[in-house]
Amino acid sequence: MCTLTWTPAPDGYHLLFNRDERKTRQLELPPEVLQVEGRALIAPRDGDHGGTWLAVNDRGVTFALLNHYDAEADPDLAPPEAPLSRGDIPLKMAMHPELDPSAMELHRFRPFHLVRMGPGRAGRSWLWNGAVLSSSLPEEWDLAVLSTSSFDSGRAIQIRRDRYRDLGPNPTLEALEKFHRSSSPLGSAYGVLMRRDDAQTMSITHVHVGPREVVVSYEPQPREGHGGGETTVTRMPRSAV
Repeated sequence: MCTLTWTPAPDGYHLLFNRDERKTRQLELPPEVLQVEGRALIAPRDGDHGGTWLAVNDRGVTFALLNHYDAEADPDLAPPEAPLSRGDIPLKMAMHPELDPSAMELHRFRPFHLVRMGPGRAGRSWLWNGAVLSSSLPEEWDLAVLSTSSFDSGRAIQIRRDRYRDLGPNPTLEALEKFHRSSSPLGSAYGVLMRRDDAQTMSITHVHVGPREVVVSYEPQPREGHGGGETTVTRMPRSAV
């Protein structure tokens, strides 16, 4: 239940991420600069388990994770024993950006999409379906958008992809920002800015990696019993190594 887009920028890129989650989840923790194993990174945190869906390191490499709901719904897929939190994956990858996900105990994770975005040709995507890990490069992606949904998955994803196509080739950052705040005439469950009785878009995060600086803007969305809160901006210098 998330949507991710990206677009190049001079010596860097912009990446936008809508995190959609169940309303029973705890409030998210806004991004902060973390120093882990000699590496600086910025990441928001999950209020329940402390993991994250998005982490960018001081080299300007971002790792974003989305749940793979279609694979989870496969009746032939046995759930992992002693499962690990998928929210640990972006943090570990941001600390060790050259690590291949196949080196992790994948059999202990539920299915996921993992995207790596970095300056130049550092992009890559992995898909873990609970049994097989596959990967692809940016030139193999038909659109610079990835979306998932636990509700009416195929239709919801297609509606969002069609709306992205309506932006035309090479959409501007302004167009992407509007896209991430867009609804759907078929109902808010299908919108990029999603809202259902049981779940909603919890936050919109914008990562901007520039020549000298990494900037993460985080906008929490209103939810029952809580206001949306103010947008926070977290910065750190971009390292050359």
